[in-house]
Amino acid sequence: MNNKLPSPSLLPNTCSDMISPYFWLNKLDSIDKTIISQSHIKKLNKITLERSLINNFLDHHSSIINTSKDLICKYYSSLTESKYYQKDGNIITEDWIKNLFESINWYDNPQLFITNRLVNERLLPTDDMIMETPDDYEFDLLQNNALDYGSLCMVTAESKDKKWLFQINQSSAGWIKKEYIAPIHNADYQSNNSLIIVSEVYSSLFKDPQCTEFAMVVRMGTKLYFQGQNSIAYTIYNPISPERPYYVLKKDVSKGFLKCTYRNIFEQAFKFMHTPYGWGDSNGFIDCSKFLQLLYSVFGISMPRNGASQGNTGIELFSTKTMLGKENKEAFLVANSIAGLSFFRFKGHIMLFIGMHNNKAYCLHCLYKYYDKCNVKYIVNRMIVSDLSLGEGSNIGSFLQRISQANCLIF
Repeated sequence: MNNKLPSPSLLPNTCSDMISPYFWLNKLDSIDKTIISQSHIKKLNKITLERSLINNFLDHHSSIINTSKDLICKYYSSLTESKYYQKDGNIITEDWIKNLFESINWYDNPQLFITNRLVNERLLPTDDMIMETPDDYEFDLLQNNALDYGSLCMVTAESKDKKWLFQINQSSAGWIKKEYIAPIHNADYQSNNSLIIVSEVYSSLFKDPQCTEFAMVVRMGTKLYFQGQNSIAYTIYNPISPERPYYVLKKDVSKGFLKCTYRNIFEQAFKFMHTPYGWGDSNGFIDCSKFLQLLYSVFGISMPRNGASQGNTGIELFSTKTMLGKENKEAFLVANSIAGLSFFRFKGHIMLFIGMHNNKAYCLHCLYKYYDKCNVKYIVNRMIVSDLSLGEGSNIGSFLQRISQANCLIF
């Protein structure tokens, strides 16, 4: 199990044509028909909120301080229950963790803040890494998420060194460097300006109307607010400094949410092809669950941040209980799933179902590794298309064998 190799460019049972969205769209009918209406999306988002899969952080000021304290206690417990390592190979001590939790300055009332760039969210107020093994550099266990430019959050506490703020946002909670967020009095600008959605995996904001002076990176699903336009760019309202707007190229955005059609879902999803894997959004990259969150955000769908919560979104198609007495798991999954709107999950991973080919189910997913029948570890570290046979014959089993949940966004 210690052998480690880079994965081949083409994974088993795949071909180069499969990286095109139209390889899969060709198998579907009515690809430009709306398959989820805006009214259905509003209902879905409401149910996701009612299930506490996302946070109602703007409307519960009175309880958000206590929620923050509970989360910090939870983080402390999870980080002190097992042996973890620092980047230099030393074992993390409880005293080191405890020191970061001491003297937290709790706010009397939560304050609304907004991010001024793509920023990391951490479980502890530090840039130091924590790993399960001394050489597991790809998985910094303190990296919880990354918030895109313009993300609203409620700040409830400050670290003792005054460099970090603890905040709760729509899909996660953690520590953010103080320099990367700013207080804001209200979010009225969202209703007073037309919505623009970033539709490319990575785009840029600029400081000048000609879009030559780079300001920052923005990712798919980032919400921007229209102020004006020229021939190549939209002027974007800057809620932190309204007198200094940003500019974004028209070709990289959509005015309002995209219509939820098969064509749009697959075209948006396959823009992520070959994007590097990043645990918890490390280095601005994405992991398996962030892919789904960013993808569906361009349609106005609010997805939870982690795969476990995403596995409880929409309607359940399959669970280990569902399969009792049934022999063909793959056939059952396919018969009950909708391409582009269904996802398969097992512990630690989630995948978007994209269709069938040669009687095999295929998924699009951001994958770090898999094992072959000789238990050799293959490092994939990117967004791929694969069938469910990966891992077949290994000690941990194939992806198909490991799937424990399947859900769909259509009720």
